[in-house]
Amino acid sequence: KSKATVIIDESLVDQCKSSDGTMIVGSAGHPYWQCLVTCEALLSLPNVQVADICGIQQGDSNEIPLQKKACTTDTPPSLSFNEPEIAKTVPPGFFPGETPPMNIAKLVLEERSLSNPLLPATVKVTGSLGTLEQKTKKLVTANLLPLGIDNDKASKNSLPWQSDSDGNALSIKLIFGKALFQKLGKSQWDAILECLDSGQIVEMTAQTRVIDRNSLGKWVDDRCLELEVREFRILSAAADPSSYRNDGDDRPPTHVADTAQMPFKHKPKSEWTTPQFAPVTMEDIFGGPSKSIEFVNSTESLQSFVSETAGLLSLPESSSLDSSCSTPANLVGIDCEWQPNQLSARGEKQPVLLLQISMHALQKVYLFDLQTLLRPLLQPNESMNEMESSVSKALGKLFRSKKIVKVGYQVSSDLMRVAASYPHLPCFQQVPSVLEVDSFVKRTLQIKKQKKSRAITMSLAKLAAHYLNKRISKECQVSNWSARPLREEQLEYAAIDAAIGPVLVEKAMESINATVNTEIPRVERWEGDDGISKVISNWRFTHFNDDEDEDRSEHEKHQLEKFKASQVFGQSWTVSQTWIVGKQEPSIPSLP
Repeated sequence: KSKATVIIDESLVDQCKSSDGTMIVGSAGHPYWQCLVTCEALLSLPNVQVADICGIQQGDSNEIPLQKKACTTDTPPSLSFNEPEIAKTVPPGFFPGETPPMNIAKLVLEERSLSNPLLPATVKVTGSLGTLEQKTKKLVTANLLPLGIDNDKASKNSLPWQSDSDGNALSIKLIFGKALFQKLGKSQWDAILECLDSGQIVEMTAQTRVIDRNSLGKWVDDRCLELEVREFRILSAAADPSSYRNDGDDRPPTHVADTAQMPFKHKPKSEWTTPQFAPVTMEDIFGGPSKSIEFVNSTESLQSFVSETAGLLSLPESSSLDSSCSTPANLVGIDCEWQPNQLSARGEKQPVLLLQISMHALQKVYLFDLQTLLRPLLQPNESMNEMESSVSKALGKLFRSKKIVKVGYQVSSDLMRVAASYPHLPCFQQVPSVLEVDSFVKRTLQIKKQKKSRAITMSLAKLAAHYLNKRISKECQVSNWSARPLREEQLEYAAIDAAIGPVLVEKAMESINATVNTEIPRVERWEGDDGISKVISNWRFTHFNDDEDEDRSEHEKHQLEKFKASQVFGQSWTVSQTWIVGKQEPSIPSLP
């Protein structure tokens, strides 16, 4: 019943008439609703006229002449269904995109049988990354905040954006997911994971996730608009929000506006610019191209380890340690590698196959091939063979030493895993003087009142970037660690993962003028300092035989729950206990 005039291009009419069954798609300018109609049905309606639209040039009058003109092209124009792109100037804090109509979104969610008419809209937007809510190997989700708004301000206002289309408030959630991963490839995606951080200013092209009903539900319930990132570039690292202008211009300061020199500008895959940090090498850690990696997989190589470390491990507990190495000699790096679950036949947790021990006093990393030397997943009361007895004796001197501080990123998890992998070896059951790199660095950053301390300690790669201006290559992390011989790249990766921990601890101690007191041991800035005295702890792992649950009494099951025992592998139970160095040791757990 509308009196509006509908004008159809003459060449489109000719094209439809010459092709049987061809239909016209139209939306009357609406961004979401569309319909299909035959040309004959459309021409039968009142107020429908035909004109040579393609002959009108830019600058002509807005009134379209209905008389025929000579068409400026010899072939009929083809229909293009390009995604609508939104790129316009908006006031600060306004989202420059068309938000999904709320009434249509509610209708789609209520009527499950209704075909979703909403189409993704492309939007270009600039903002700062808020909290990184999820970060996995193929997915990163983060809040996007208007420029000048930090996480503290955003926590007080859950809807920091304002829609430019309807003026209502909303929040924006970014999805760095499958589409971006497939476009960039694994190596470029890994580089993105290393550099993304809360507070960075980013410019991106993204699409509204209106096809996904879960995302649409978040829009209806919480006015949270999810955007799937297709392209982006980092304009600057995290900055002080007070540095932004307050004169109504929300652009970043001019010193970060020149993105031509930015190292993370995203380009086509063939033109990708690598991050500015070079990968860390063993030469960076120990200095010089010396032979610094020793593979221990035989009686001869085990004896070599024993003789080379005898001088260091035979000192009395109260002896001080001197070394030409800049890193304190009593800091020993520990790390483990095992077969990734996805590479195993049944997808089950795998035992530790490689144990890395970095002795900085000797400037060497010893890689123990546990797959060759030991038998995994036996009962705790299983007798050791001759090789296992030799390995347990050699490693026991290191692991049970109180003056040697065992250092690593989340090292307590590695210690528990290796203990559960070989429960019949006593050398792994009690490990004194353990220092978690991430916890210690976080404490030092808090002492220095460093902002973003949680983000800096989020991964080993971020710690290396912060303290060493180096990046850690993670290409070998999920490689096949059961294959023998291991590739040179795997050996280098495994050695670096163990050796970098003591270096990071040294850098953190230097930042607060702290040292390691070898008599207790403890980290302190002055004698009697209690501020960081609790960062070194002792660990004990107690294992119980693999009895079927139905064979255990209710009292035994209750005791296991009381001990907070966990099943690391299969049905075996492991109880982990930890206490601060210098505090009273808890009693050893036992079952009646």
